[in-house]
Amino acid sequence: MKKIPELIEKINSQWVFNAPFFSEFLLNFSYEESDALPTIGVSLNSKFLKIVYNKKFLESLSSPELQGVLIHEIMHVIRLTKNREQEKKHKLWGIASDIPINEDIMVKWTINNTKLTLPKQVIFLETITKQGYDGVCIAEPIYDFLLTQKDKYGDDNKQYTIDDHSGLEDIKKEIEDNPLLQAKLNDMIDNAKARGYGGTSSDLSQMIDNLIKEKSIPIEKIIFRNILKCISGHSLKRKSWKKINRRDNPLKGYKKYNQKFNVVIDTSGSCWSKEIMSRFFYSIDSLSQKYSINLIEFDTQIKSHKDYRRGSWKSIAINGGGGTDIQPVFDYMKEKHLSDVPTVILTDGEFDRRLNYYDIKPLWAIIQNNEYEFKFGKL
Repeated sequence: MKKIPELIEKINSQWVFNAPFFSEFLLNFSYEESDALPTIGVSLNSKFLKIVYNKKFLESLSSPELQGVLIHEIMHVIRLTKNREQEKKHKLWGIASDIPINEDIMVKWTINNTKLTLPKQVIFLETITKQGYDGVCIAEPIYDFLLTQKDKYGDDNKQYTIDDHSGLEDIKKEIEDNPLLQAKLNDMIDNAKARGYGGTSSDLSQMIDNLIKEKSIPIEKIIFRNILKCISGHSLKRKSWKKINRRDNPLKGYKKYNQKFNVVIDTSGSCWSKEIMSRFFYSIDSLSQKYSINLIEFDTQIKSHKDYRRGSWKSIAINGGGGTDIQPVFDYMKEKHLSDVPTVILTDGEFDRRLNYYDIKPLWAIIQNNEYEFKFGKL
């Protein structure tokens, strides 16, 4: 896996100021050079999205062409959060969906007054117009026309698009099946939007707004920020041992402080959903980079208690599915002396509120029934 290629790094150094929205994507991609790919394409690795590219292809492009190609790839990524046509023939649909983007890049889109362009081999509306297409520049009617020309455009040995589309549907399915990846993609888009458009043309900015405005509220970000606020305001930290170094005093000492907190998850039937759990674990996984986490699962009783480490969500089997009784949680935490660290409880709020809290002051992450008031704080 390579770091960002030098040619793309030069573009990014301009975009940081002139097009910060798109710079966010270039900084979050990983990159892989491949001679097997003739041009460029988006793929998926074990961590997140990557750009696979042919170095000779990048070197053949002018700066406006390379910017146009990168914008084209980013548009594919943004569209991964939207529904694509699953019933259509993949290759023909890829060509049809590319043509309107290519037209806009060539006619409307600029960055810091630089007109974007694309390599000459790219297919445009003019190409199919000469072959008899007389409709508007919209993917669906273009696709219908390409079906009548499928003997030509269905040839897998010919390159009619600027990039490789072969993995896009696989990436989309992977993201749909893995809500943590979906949350990470949504988070990247939210961060990009927060950075702004800079010198991007209004047509391009409007196109992006239309694509992302229907996204659901990023609950996982709200949870993350509120948990972080709760933890950072707590003074208790746990010391960890310093490793012995032969150049130092042979006696062990304290090297650093690790802050701990409790995460209590309601796994009862009413709260047990893949979407809820994935959003919450996205937040917890981010926090586990800096904090030690006690993970406690419960329904009517304590189901499990374990240390959570980054990436553990991949192997955790959620235990529970019954009713809800939260009092055993406070009893258990008191018995195990866990009440002296910050505690976050994820639940849907469906339980008896006549509780003995002991000295525990939890932060409640209420997924539903948020109209109820709690003795201490809630998200």
